[in-house]
Formats: sequence, C-alpha cells, structure tokens
Amino acid sequence: MDGIITSFPLLMAASFASMIGGLLIFFRKHWSEDSLMSMISIGAGLLLSITLFHMLPQVAGNTQQSLMPFVVIGYLFLFAIDLAGHGRGKADGAVIGFVIHAFSEGVSLAAAFQVSPQLGMSILVALLFHKIPEGITMASLLLAVTQRKQTAFLGSVLLGVATLAGALLAAVTERFIMTANITNPLLALSAGVFLYVSTSHLIPHIRQAKNMRAGFYFFGAVLLYMLLSTVLGPAVHHHHV
Repeated sequence: MDGIITSFPLLMAASFASMIGGLLIFFRKHWSEDSLMSMISIGAGLLLSITLFHMLPQVAGNTQQSLMPFVVIGYLFLFAIDLAGHGRGKADGAVIGFVIHAFSEGVSLAAAFQVSPQLGMSILVALLFHKIPEGITMASLLLAVTQRKQTAFLGSVLLGVATLAGALLAAVTERFIMTANITNPLLALSAGVFLYVSTSHLIPHIRQAKNMRAGFYFFGAVLLYMLLSTVLGPAVHHHHV
C-alpha cells in the first residue's frame, strides 16, 4: 500500500493521459461529415493496430494461462450486444472495450509500482505512449455517433477514471488476489471486444462511405502505429505484469 501512496501522482498522470486525447476535439468549433469520417478512420486504424500489434501478441504469448478463449468470449459478447441493440453496438462496444482495457492497465501499473519504482516508471512510459491515442479514438468515435463534444470528452474521462479505479483496487487487494490472474483475462476480453468493433463495425462503415481520404487516414493510422511500435517496441509490448 505504501508504494501506491508514494506513486499516486504518477498513477494520476496515467489517468489523465487519455483525457488529453479527448481534449483535442475542442480545438475545432464545427466538424463536417468528412471530418467525422476522417476521425472514425483514424480511430479504426489505431484500434485495430492496438489490438493486433499490442494486445493479441501479449495474449498469445502467455504460457501460464490459456487466454484465447477469453478473446472469443469478448468477441461474442459484443456480437450479442450488437444483435440485441440492432446495430447500436459500435459506440457501446468501443466504450465497453476501452473501459475494460483501461481498468486492467490500472491494476497492472499499480502492481508494478508495488514491485519496484523503476518497473512502475518503465510501465508508465509505455502506458502514456498508447493511452493518448486511446483517448483520441474513444472521443472521436463518440463524437461521430453523438455529435456532442461534451459526450465525447466524457468518454475519455471515463477511461481515466477506469484506470485509476483499477490502480486503487490493486492497492486494496494486493495481499488477497494474484493480479496476473485478473489482468490477463481482462486483457484478452478487451482484445476480443476491440477486434469485433474494429472489423465488424468501423472498417465496414469506412468502406460504405466510399471516401478515399478516409481510407488514407485509416492506412496512415495503422502505419504510424506500426512505426512507433517498432521504435518503442520493448517498452510498448511488455508493460503488463
């Protein structure tokens, strides 16, 4: 618990990182339909990249737990939500997936600081790298669906709250729960959710729009994430405990 108290400002920094991405939507007064489609394309590219290059390799590389069934469960869970909501699951699925993922990252980060400040700092840097684009993705998707900046920003705030809640839970339960037994299945569940949202909703939406610029933004987001992952590879792909 002492480690959590001393590292609390750093945990707050990780929570605020996603909010920074959400704040970017306020820099423009009005958003055209093309602009919203461009944001969806960037968000889709980032979401698919986070899932394929960051989350799924970590799930598949875990030798202590069989995690792939949780990916399928997450995927089918969103499919069920989609059927029940008659296509409403694009925004719902993104919110669910991001919140689960942010919560599990908060647990992992807090557990790392309990092990050593050095480990916690290295994980914090990796989290900051992709939590800002996660905030951008969440806010842009919600803005496109609701066309309300306040709702979009609140979505990114929710990610920060989920990260902090996960960290506080880890602090309270550190003596009773093996954190890896919690965070790894949560990571796999959120990977399945993200895979469904990106491939079953966002990419088909981009194709139906028949907007070449949106397609370029999608490819650009994927290539940018691949480039940054290559440059910062070890820190990005191994930050979970």
